[in-house]
Amino acid sequence: MKIKNITPVHIGDGEEIIPWEYAIESGKLNIYPIEHIVKELNKNYSGQRLRNILLSLRDNVKHKGYNSNFGIFLREQSISIEPLYRIPLQTQLKNGEYKSVKSFIKNMEGVYIPGSEVKGALRTVFLFGVIWKELKKENYSLMVKVARIIKNSLFNPPTKGKDVWKMAFNRVENLIFRERSPDKKDAKYDLFKAVVVSDTKSAPPEDVLYIDGITILGSSRRRFSEPHELLKPNTTFEISIDIDKAIKNALKKSTGNPHIDLLTEEFLHESALRFAELVLKEDIKFFESKGFRMPPDISKIENALAKKEFPIRVGKHQGFLSTTVMIMLKLGDAKFYEKFFQKVITESNKPPNKTRKTTQSGSVLGWCILKEIPV
Repeated sequence: MKIKNITPVHIGDGEEIIPWEYAIESGKLNIYPIEHIVKELNKNYSGQRLRNILLSLRDNVKHKGYNSNFGIFLREQSISIEPLYRIPLQTQLKNGEYKSVKSFIKNMEGVYIPGSEVKGALRTVFLFGVIWKELKKENYSLMVKVARIIKNSLFNPPTKGKDVWKMAFNRVENLIFRERSPDKKDAKYDLFKAVVVSDTKSAPPEDVLYIDGITILGSSRRRFSEPHELLKPNTTFEISIDIDKAIKNALKKSTGNPHIDLLTEEFLHESALRFAELVLKEDIKFFESKGFRMPPDISKIENALAKKEFPIRVGKHQGFLSTTVMIMLKLGDAKFYEKFFQKVITESNKPPNKTRKTTQSGSVLGWCILKEIPV
């Protein structure tokens, strides 16, 4: 099976590439992690020359800190070492001081997409699909339960200071994924235990990454941007996705979860399409109502949906509606949705409701398609 991104993607590793770890050269960013710098210097230089470079290195860090730029140091010392990798640069990294770059997750072999990211996206799709299926039958009881859980979390939080968003959706997930289980806190009873997703195969950073800034449209902070390592559109990775029949049958016996029979590739595909259609419709409405230029990626996503591809959204900066079932609450009770969102952003510093994040070059983020669905 394969996963291909049709828009840029950022999956962070919690790290940043600081200015001391890069040099800008001919429209590209050369990356020099600290340990790589030491290794290359020891390989290329020796004796007094090496000692002088290392002393200058130490003094530079001591007096200027790690926010000084390594490219300047290379020129001042007239030294040349190969970077660990170099990738295209499509944003400004200096605004008074040099900026750090949010790095993309990597393993020893290179850049990859963690299976947990894909599984999380499928989990959101399934959660949406179960509720949507009931609504299509004009059975509103499940949606009423979901809305009640969210409203109780908002107005009657059990513990002051708890993250309202996480608390509400943990409860909603338990309702769907661990219904009738002997212990809702025990992950072994979770319906998605039957879904097995591997990490993708890896690719060299220089083949699949580039750097652009992420900006917030509809915010006073629009002029500010954060540089990110991004996955180039149309990058394809191999991945394994399987629904383990033995685990599925065991869960059916041990929990009696009424939703477990829906756990099929066909249902996930159908739910993913409907979920993507609703989210995309809201995004288009945002760009049109705010007068922003429509991202060119939108037509690519529309084409994928028209072809009945299997769409999912992974990584950071997708937006609130793409990572939760809030799209359904918004459609069903817009006024309460606004109240809930304002509560969430107040307590967790999320971006305002009427904003979207794009790259500086105008792309939306995170849209992918799955190919070769297993049967």
